[in-house]
Amino acid sequence: MYSEDSLNAVFKTASDRALSDEGFAEFQRRHLKQAFPAFDYDRSTTSLIETQHETQTVSVESILMNFEASLEEVMASYMGAVDHDFLAKIVYANPGRLFLHTDVLEGKLEQHPIFELHCKKFDIYKDYAIGFNLIAADEYFIAFDYMGGKENTDWYSIDPVELEYASFPFALAWLFRRKWISRRIFEQHMIALAGLTRRRLDKLRRFINRKPGEDMGTQAESLGLRRTGYDDPLYEIRDEMLERFGEDVVALKAAGPLKLEAMEAYVSLLSLMKDQTLPVVAPEGLTLTPAFHGRQKRTVHDE
Repeated sequence: MYSEDSLNAVFKTASDRALSDEGFAEFQRRHLKQAFPAFDYDRSTTSLIETQHETQTVSVESILMNFEASLEEVMASYMGAVDHDFLAKIVYANPGRLFLHTDVLEGKLEQHPIFELHCKKFDIYKDYAIGFNLIAADEYFIAFDYMGGKENTDWYSIDPVELEYASFPFALAWLFRRKWISRRIFEQHMIALAGLTRRRLDKLRRFINRKPGEDMGTQAESLGLRRTGYDDPLYEIRDEMLERFGEDVVALKAAGPLKLEAMEAYVSLLSLMKDQTLPVVAPEGLTLTPAFHGRQKRTVHDE
């Protein structure tokens, strides 16, 4: 998903102003299918959401992919059931993290009010959801829901962490298409992401989302890592980032000590991904299920 060819395809397609938002949503589905052939979802929503009190939905503007009903019909149905959407609440409380309906709803989706009030009408039996805070506006989210129908047997075939990472370039693409970031910034960050492995992205997420003033040694200890040598891979990534943006790393080093913060300016949008090593926050009145805890234990980040 983070290969140069893959990200170039996302960039070029997102830049096609003749392509409708619905067309780009369909491209997103095809592109994810190409990256993960065993995985497929039946329909999706891409939404700009305003919240208050952290998890309460105030307004939703959505782009639908592969719904037979009209946007007006779907949104009227959803807003009538929004208070029962516990999956959305956990997503808003944990930006940059992907969740399944089974993380917050015990048993089958059909047993819960959100299904009877909304999902049943549109053949929604499964849902992966992830949201990213907009820059400097943490009450606004861009969110994706990847929904499976009753007969979809391929929906469970993907590692949720893979889908979490695969969603991020599309978050940047939608920010660009909605004119919340410039073409130059969008292109720079797609270049910076090209070729990065999950393990390197893990390190970047931890670094960029570290506590204010936290030094590298303290951060290493907080993550259960050795203090010695923890910063070496980050310095390597920093140099690689600077080179990708055409900076003369040798000259910069010769001019004086080059701090890791120099890298942050180039990959600042990774702050949208947040830090996946932080504990998941469960909003008041919401309990994470045994299925969620079992999934967390199975999650392993590989190179």
